Amino acid sequence: MYNVISMTKDSHAVAAARPEGAHKGPPLPVLRPRLRVVMAERGVRSVRALYRMLEPYDRAYELRLSLIQLHRLANGEAKQINVEGLCALCAVLNCRVSDLYEVESTPLKEAS
Repeated sequence: MYNVISMTKDSHAVAAARPEGAHKGPPLPVLRPRLRVVMAERGVRSVRALYRMLEPYDRAYELRLSLIQLHRLANGEAKQINVEGLCALCAVLNCRVSDLYEVESTPLKEAS
């Protein structure tokens, strides 16, 4: 079984994916990807270079993180990521999850 974190590119994607009134809880926060920023700060010039850096983790932990998935993560197009893959990214880039994603809180709607 895989632990997965779901994410969206922007809050409009969450609202557009569900019919009006379909959600039963408060609005979810939005995750803004910062992978490219962290890569630049660490001198990682391309997603392919990052993919090569992740290969030992992929062999050891069977991450199944493809080059295409890394491109989607870097471009903010990913819908989910395996938690072990996220941990491997943090290990390779020597960073925290909070460095890879900025969380924008969505204010709760007041009850009427």
